[in-house]
Amino acid sequence: MPESLSFVGSALIYFSPFILLSVAVAAAARATGSEKLIAGVFSGRPAAMIA
Repeated sequence: MPESLSFVGSALIYFSPFILLSVAVAAAARATGSEKLIAGVFSGRPAAMIA
């Protein structure tokens, strides 16, 4: 197997738990209706959110 395919495979194995966790959290937020609450926190003036 070429080295690049081996690298991609190992990277996918390494990152898959993080991807699955983020998908699960996003699905839970959407299912509970808290997605709109989270979106409301991040709306507004970007400069005020950074400071």
